[in-house]
Amino acid sequence: MSTSRTGGDAIVIPRRAWVVLALVSFGQMMTTFAGSALNVGFGVIEEDLGVERTTLVWAISGYAIAAAAFLLIAGRIADRIGGKRIFLSGMSLFTLGSLAAAVAPNAELLIAGRVVQGLGSAAMIPSSLSIALQEFPRERRSLAVGAWGGVAAIAGASGPPVGAALIELWSWRLVFIVVIPIGVAIVVVGSRILRDPPRTASSGRLDIISGPLASIAVGLVIVALLQSPIWGWDDPRVVGSLLMAPLLIGLLLWRSATHPTPLIDLSLFANRRFVLASATTTGYNAATAGYWLAAPLFLQSVWGWGVLASGLAIAPGPIVHLMLAGPTGRLADRGVHRELMIAGTFISALGTGGLALFVTEDSTYWLTVLPFTIAMGLGGAFAWPVFTSAALVDIEPEQLGEANGINLTMRQLGAATGVAVVIAVVGNGSNAGPDAFRLAWLIGTIGLLACTATLVWAFPRRSYVHATSTAPGS
Repeated sequence: MSTSRTGGDAIVIPRRAWVVLALVSFGQMMTTFAGSALNVGFGVIEEDLGVERTTLVWAISGYAIAAAAFLLIAGRIADRIGGKRIFLSGMSLFTLGSLAAAVAPNAELLIAGRVVQGLGSAAMIPSSLSIALQEFPRERRSLAVGAWGGVAAIAGASGPPVGAALIELWSWRLVFIVVIPIGVAIVVVGSRILRDPPRTASSGRLDIISGPLASIAVGLVIVALLQSPIWGWDDPRVVGSLLMAPLLIGLLLWRSATHPTPLIDLSLFANRRFVLASATTTGYNAATAGYWLAAPLFLQSVWGWGVLASGLAIAPGPIVHLMLAGPTGRLADRGVHRELMIAGTFISALGTGGLALFVTEDSTYWLTVLPFTIAMGLGGAFAWPVFTSAALVDIEPEQLGEANGINLTMRQLGAATGVAVVIAVVGNGSNAGPDAFRLAWLIGTIGLLACTATLVWAFPRRSYVHATSTAPGS
């Protein structure tokens, strides 16, 4: 790909690049929305299907396990055989899972549909970014990644209020139905206009042992995190998962260090920006995933609000996020990843911290929820998309699928941790008082402040080193 320039050093982004970015971003948006929109509908689904909430949590757990377990191998496969096929296959699988969830007559089929959605999401998301970035000059990669991540962040944050409106309009099934025609359209249009990014220059076979090792190891970690509050930390299934996971991860790293064509290219971990951005995004995602689950549960369980009211109550956060998504991407292109992430994690900590300190059974929404919901949206606008940009901005195109797979796996682990903390502290939410929710938000605040401190003290001050370089092939 050549870099277009006009008037000296000005860089022109081709129109095609924006079209491709919009298409793959819509794909990611669907996967994120379908997950977060469920947070406000647990009570309705529980009543409709006649199932306990501890069983229904598997609708979240099953998706997270399937997505996290397959992300690493999906990214690596996309790097080697072509991201277009993996993306379109993943979008098709996700759409089929959405259909199964939409028509599910019982909790078992709903959970199965969510697992299929998770597998499709894992196949699609790592390749989506590499497909888009090949269309952009390297100097504008941060803008593209910021927009890509910003769409997902907005979808995740807007999922609860939009999901609440859809549930109120008809049924929780509408949350899944609305994504089906969009998924079909993405597959049809994408098959015509998308093209494969550069592939890894390797003639050897991918390590077929490491693929299952990675999937099982990550899956065991997710199972232990999400089910320990329900099964108990001393349950043999939890203990066995916690013992086996590090052994399998150790074996995976050993094979990656010794195999001629490893599943994980360990050279990625020599990139300090990639390592620190991926690590801090884990803590950030844990806190924010916990917030988006706990907030509607609190409003419905403690204050007795309805589904639509609780969804609309947290809508100001996504609105703020949407308003700031564009400016954040432009700032990231100027080399201020570090500053944006620090601001985002700290402002988000003010949001969860304010909820932990001031929300009570008798407090008012306008003084003790609204300001801190806005803070969560503001912090998310600064941090969420920039984490991905900071992690991937220096990664070579042929490694983007794998690097993005690792980064997204860390995000899934973070989200699973946040959900597990909320479930452990507030249970199913129906009998929890405000003190339990405040404790959950306090734990999230501590995690966010730890992320802020890590970024302040360890992240490189210059996080964009290609400001004057030319794109590959220029």
